[in-house]
Amino acid sequence: MLQPLSPRSGSVSRRRFIAASLAAAGLAATIDPLAALAQGRGNGRGSAAGYGPLVTDPNGLLDLPAGFKYKLLLKQGDLLSDGRTPRPGNADGMGAFPGPRNTTVLCLNHELRYEGGSAFPVPPVAGDYDPQAIGGTSVVHVGPNREVLGSWISSSGTVRNCAGGQTPWNTWITCEENEDVPPTNGATKPHGWCFEVDPFAALNSGTPRQVRLDKLGRTYPEAVVVDPNTRVAYVTEDRSDGLLYRFLPASGTRPNGFGAYATAGGELQAMSVPGLPLANAAVVGQSYTPTWLTVPDPDGEPIRVRNQVYAGTPTRFDRGEGGWWSEVEQAVYFDCTGGGASGHFGQVWRYVPRTNTLTLVYKSTNPAILDMPDNLLVLPWGDIVLCEDGTGDDYLRVLTRDGAVYDLAHNSRSEFAGACFSTSPNTLYVNIQGVSETFAIWGPWNSERG
Repeated sequence: MLQPLSPRSGSVSRRRFIAASLAAAGLAATIDPLAALAQGRGNGRGSAAGYGPLVTDPNGLLDLPAGFKYKLLLKQGDLLSDGRTPRPGNADGMGAFPGPRNTTVLCLNHELRYEGGSAFPVPPVAGDYDPQAIGGTSVVHVGPNREVLGSWISSSGTVRNCAGGQTPWNTWITCEENEDVPPTNGATKPHGWCFEVDPFAALNSGTPRQVRLDKLGRTYPEAVVVDPNTRVAYVTEDRSDGLLYRFLPASGTRPNGFGAYATAGGELQAMSVPGLPLANAAVVGQSYTPTWLTVPDPDGEPIRVRNQVYAGTPTRFDRGEGGWWSEVEQAVYFDCTGGGASGHFGQVWRYVPRTNTLTLVYKSTNPAILDMPDNLLVLPWGDIVLCEDGTGDDYLRVLTRDGAVYDLAHNSRSEFAGACFSTSPNTLYVNIQGVSETFAIWGPWNSERG
């Protein structure tokens, strides 16, 4: 008999779907995401949010609320469509793109390092960057019935591909969470770059292609979020002393299309919040007005970008992780892992470019509620999915726009990663990293319960 894991009940309201539709139509959303947070809500179990208690999966893969289903699409070692390439290990960040005939194209990272470091490496393909590096990306083409139509390698020769991000022109940016320069660890080229990958190359009878995006800098990058209105690109940095960067295109410049950030004019900048040199000291619900400091040397050699001398004090974020653009709020959301010594177990931040406003919207003080969030996804209706990379069991947690946190999924094998959402049909896709498994999850997203 299936048993619940935790006492949750409630719903994601249809009103949130309506709010998302209004935002897409250019109308103002009226829900205030900080109203509850400012009152200290949203940091306790048993809230009215969610879809009810998780039900133990008899197969031991994914525990989900009643009414939700999953399908395992691919796992480590499964042969890809060529019939000879094993699915690489350590599936991490992922994006979902609309494919032809109501299909979905998933492009995902494989967080691998160098030759000999894994039994399931990413094999070299056209455009291979460093022949000693075994990280890269792959693609899963998924049909409208959530069946796998095809799978292939889409880029190779990179290191520790973590979160990344989608572009408005439907390409994938993969980030190297690494700063090796030759000959460190056998590297033949410097690492720490963002690379743009074409998820559709094979579908269009082309060969894999990737391009190094020098204008985004050589840092310790985790995620990239592109503002679709201005094409400013925001980059998080997974270091305890990490910075938040943005590439500000030159006046009159609007990057667009594959490789645009490799050559576009503009400036790499780091965020500086007056009076807040350490972001861990931020107050939940308080808004800050940052300034942006020019990065002296975006290449980061010989001095790493975060350690360079700035004309001001850049704000240090404690392990910046995933990021995503919110259509509902026209804002950048990103999180920080933290964990114990940081005085918190995770932070969720919002930056609104239009008003130049930064807000700490959530901070976990209890790992049983949220434990070290990594990849982050903003759902179409504005709620936030957080992939845990904590100690012990890991959950997919959802932070609602009214400040509540609930559990959406649980597994006891490895961290969740790469949450992304497709409307063809409404499906949440997610990876479990250690076993390199990719799942489709679906159910009553717009149900009213409790």
